[in-house]
Amino acid sequence: ILTEPVTLDTDVASVDTRMTFARIWNLDGEFAYSITNPDTRFSADNRKDYALRVDNSLRQGPFTVSVFYTRIMPSFFAVNARQVADLQDVLFRTGVSFSPTVTAQFSYRRTNDDLRERNLNPATVFQAPEFRMSFRDLPGWGNSLLDVGYRERRQEQPGIADRVTRAPFVELGIPIGSTVLTLGYEHRANEDRLNPENQTSANNGSVSFRGIFNLGDWQVNPLLRYEHNRELFDRVLTGNNTRTMQAAR
Repeated sequence: ILTEPVTLDTDVASVDTRMTFARIWNLDGEFAYSITNPDTRFSADNRKDYALRVDNSLRQGPFTVSVFYTRIMPSFFAVNARQVADLQDVLFRTGVSFSPTVTAQFSYRRTNDDLRERNLNPATVFQAPEFRMSFRDLPGWGNSLLDVGYRERRQEQPGIADRVTRAPFVELGIPIGSTVLTLGYEHRANEDRLNPENQTSANNGSVSFRGIFNLGDWQVNPLLRYEHNRELFDRVLTGNNTRTMQAAR
């Protein structure tokens, strides 16, 4: 069935800036405003709205702090933009180097919709805190890297969803010549506060091998990865075993 194409009329104006203060604080921001008629065949009503992006990074000695903020209003529209309308997203990240071999990082991300509170369903809020410690050059392990941490993923929507996933993890990367052997483990506890019977827990282990080889004028990057996931359910006695193998070059 052939249908007549929708005639769209959009005007977008934007301004962006990049600034550095005292070689410590870097600011990168953009503001855009759109005037859109989503279908000029039937209506002359224009939708007007704005979008905003501000990226900040601060570095002083062993400390780093970054804040990334994005707000895209419901009626903002730009054809060439990678956007999700009616979205607000903020990411805070900080790190500190205790020594050349030990660092700590913390991040927190919050995303929500329904910026003008006009949606039929309650607003959805996602929160994702994460903490990790990194240890380099472990004694007897050469230039190895050990990451130990904890992450959460929370989804809240009043009366519809209230879920949280807690996941401690550990990952060890061991250089072997021009290759790296990586061993990883993560435990995920999925808690559903509205429907407790949907709760699950999963253990995920992985082994990967990546290399970089120069063969004359060619560079070859092989990758081999094996992953095993074991998931258990509260409502039944059985579980799922998922095995994944990947090879690439």
